[in-house]
Amino acid sequence: SVDRSRLLCRTHKSPRGAWLLVVKTVPDARVMLMTDTQPPQRSGFVTTLAWVLIILAGVASVMLAAQNLFLQFMFSPGELERLLGAQQGMGTDAPANRFMAEHFRSLMLIPLLFAVLVLTGAIGLLGRRPWAYGLTLVMMGVGMLWNGAAVVLHLMTLAGLGAFPGPVLWPGMFGGGFQILVSALMIPVFGWIILRLRAPEIRREFGLK
Repeated sequence: SVDRSRLLCRTHKSPRGAWLLVVKTVPDARVMLMTDTQPPQRSGFVTTLAWVLIILAGVASVMLAAQNLFLQFMFSPGELERLLGAQQGMGTDAPANRFMAEHFRSLMLIPLLFAVLVLTGAIGLLGRRPWAYGLTLVMMGVGMLWNGAAVVLHLMTLAGLGAFPGPVLWPGMFGGGFQILVSALMIPVFGWIILRLRAPEIRREFGLK
């Protein structure tokens, strides 16, 4: 505990002529100011999380932006969709494949938007901004939903690979299975980050109760 008082000593002459030492206890405003307004200590978890997200989301943003620009300049409107739709005649007439062929450009913008928002929130986390705290929680929740949808989408895609011959089927099965594994593992990771950020000591770093 911190003693928020200090001793004030004064001399006082009594009516009989004797000098007395008067000791008073008065509040020390400087000590009170230091102990009452001192900001919470910044945790290493938030700082580490912010830098990891900045690196990962920054790299992902650059790569996804380049990928989207490549699709915009290399394929005319509708051409890419027609090329992907041509797979329907090769035994891949699955609902997931049809949906991806018809909305491929729009689907490619979603990961880019996600990466940019995560990068923005991570930068704000370094400064312990309350809006960045809320944004990061929302994006982690969106990440859980996105990876859950990715698992379902990959399973539907694998279901449409049965018509392909073995040299095409097995690499596709291996790649799809690996993507399912990664997406399934990311769901608990995002959930753990949400639980850690909602801890009382972490919320106090952002001025939240």
